[in-house]
Order: sequence, then structure tokens, then C-alpha cells
Amino acid sequence: LPFIQTHHAGDKYIFWLDLTSSHYANEATQWLRPHKIQFIPKEVNPLNILKVQPIEGFRSLLVNKVYEGGWETKTELQLQRRICRQIK
Repeated sequence: LPFIQTHHAGDKYIFWLDLTSSHYANEATQWLRPHKIQFIPKEVNPLNILKVQPIEGFRSLLVNKVYEGGWETKTELQLQRRICRQIK
């Protein structure tokens, strides 16, 4: 919320939650409403439409590239470097 207030005050936006149950939990949605954060209701949120959720496809491709050949990391720094190399 502070990021949005700082960088997007006055902008019109709507949150498009994925269908993770925790994102639509009563506690989460009850927090969004009084803060006047609009979001797509679960009832009309399409299920797994990758064309409108490109980050899911990108993440899947990246994970496959990072861990191909059975690669494993021992540190967070190794993982960060591997991700950067695979993105290039």
C-alpha cells in the first residue's frame, strides 16, 4: 500500500489476484475493501488463462532453464547469479 500511495496516487488500478485461496481469504479481502483497493472478484476471475497471466508462463520457463540438468544451489547468491545468466 505505501508503494501505491507514493508512486500511483490518483491512478486508477485494479488488483488481479490469482486464484490462490489465501488471496481471497476473508481476512485478505476485508483488508482490501476499507483501503479502497479494487480487485477482481473470485466469481469472475478466469481460471488459469495463461494468455492473460503471462507471468505464470515466464516463471515456468525460467524455472525450467534454471534447474535444467538437475542443477542445485547451495546459496541464495548462486541462485541469483544462475537466474541472471539464464535470462540473458
